Amino acid sequence: IAQLPFTQHPGPNGLTINSARTNDVDIDANNNKWVSFGNFGLGMYDGLNWTIYNTGNSGIPSDSLICMDFDGAGNAWIGTKEGAVFKSGTNWTVYNTGNSGLPSNIITNILTDGLTTWFGTKVGLVKYDGTNWTLYNTINSGLSNDTITALASGNNNEIWIGTRNGLFQFNSGNWNSYTTTNSPLPSNNVLDIEI
Repeated sequence: IAQLPFTQHPGPNGLTINSARTNDVDIDANNNKWVSFGNFGLGMYDGLNWTIYNTGNSGIPSDSLICMDFDGAGNAWIGTKEGAVFKSGTNWTVYNTGNSGLPSNIITNILTDGLTTWFGTKVGLVKYDGTNWTLYNTINSGLSNDTITALASGNNNEIWIGTRNGLFQFNSGNWNSYTTTNSPLPSNNVLDIEI
């Protein structure tokens, strides 16, 4: 991995850029770098050493990780192909279609926003407030596509949602849609959002 101003850090032992796909990188409050690997689990780099968490030594249900985010208390939410994982200290809790309101076990994006955690899936957007799970999809919301490709929190408490059919803004129950026909978006396939 690299860090501005382009400091190169060594990868984990046995993994190379050619053997380990990196799907997401996040940095915790202690400046540790957390890497969601496509086939090797979760890596944490403290600036000197790597710690790898996988199905053999942790509570993650799959070594195929897609995304992650940290909440305000420093807990990690991790998106896998077998559900979402909440890591608090050394405790791992898995949420999937069998024990939560998630409509799919494939988690494409995670965004923590205050006490709320948002999950992107290929069948809609899910809001979790610590107790209740709410699904937003093309049937019950302003979304025109259920494949969530990106999530971001805006400056006015709004959530920005990227899909394969445009960009959406959700704020206090109101939806706004941005596509190539009503905005300067060059494509309706929104892959990332940075605010």
